Amino acid sequence: MIEYARRYRMKETIHTDILKKTDTIVKADARHTFDTVATALGAEEHNPLVVVGTVEKMENVGEIVKRESLDITPNLVIKEFTGQGLAEAYIDSVTYGYVADFMEEFVRIDMLLVSEFDYVVREADETVQRGLLRLFEGLVRNNRQVVFTMTQEPETYEALVLPALAELVSSGAFVVVK
Repeated sequence: MIEYARRYRMKETIHTDILKKTDTIVKADARHTFDTVATALGAEEHNPLVVVGTVEKMENVGEIVKRESLDITPNLVIKEFTGQGLAEAYIDSVTYGYVADFMEEFVRIDMLLVSEFDYVVREADETVQRGLLRLFEGLVRNNRQVVFTMTQEPETYEALVLPALAELVSSGAFVVVK
């Protein structure tokens, strides 16, 4: 982990327990997590925000991130995808010739939330990864928050992912949900 962080300039890693059994505790713990990292939401050094945890714990993280972000900024425009859904939407845009329209959808958002991002690094081919990398870079460059949820730490997929995409994913905040 340390070698990976040095190699890809990972800014910081935060270990936390944000998921419990009851919604009240989940909300309180999610708020604590966001108080910890997200004075950071939207800040360059915490964009993208990568949240990693077990499949069971990651099941509701996207909803928690969305709910907590909307509590902080009620008018936030959030676009949500699963990793597979985003990859398939990009492939369809290339196949049917509307890549510009696909990319334009993201100009008007404040946050992109990609749950199960593991799919993009594990299953998507290099062409799809390159296209999505351009999308993520544009969002980060324009101070639009990008949040990825994953069930395994990024270095697990090091051999499978495009190096530039690995660098982008590792350039922000890294939250481990235990």
